[in-house]
Amino acid sequence: MTVVGEKIGLVGTTTQILASISSPGPMRVIGPQQNDKEALAAILQPKIDALAEQASTRSR
Repeated sequence: MTVVGEKIGLVGTTTQILASISSPGPMRVIGPQQNDKEALAAILQPKIDALAEQASTRSR
């Protein structure tokens, strides 16, 4: 995504227990239906790190 001429990275997430606390409609949650924030962080952190690395190499 580009904002004011700069590329930015976005990471979106939701709780794994979404269906039990709301009415998400056709949205599906993939994986265990338990509130395991550490497991979710383990999945997301490498993607966040990759975006941060791209940003740091661009600003050099």
